[in-house]
Amino acid sequence: HDSVRAIAEDRAGTLYFATRGGGLALFDGKRFSRLTAADGLPDDDLYALLPTRDGRELLVGSTAGLGICPLPEAHPCRLLREG
Repeated sequence: HDSVRAIAEDRAGTLYFATRGGGLALFDGKRFSRLTAADGLPDDDLYALLPTRDGRELLVGSTAGLGICPLPEAHPCRLLREG
């Protein structure tokens, strides 16, 4: 169904999956959850993930802009858009 384009892991071991059309999937070691544009992501079609050096935020890249999301919950995100 959704293909995974990028994977990142935070300091607590939570895994984040950027998907094609399915938003951001999270796995905390016990269960999966999903965040979408309705939850504040820049788009549901995601391309890149990068945790910040201090481990407090996750950068989420899409063609619609960049989301800067607090960890570990990954929402709400601050959005940066061109223009």
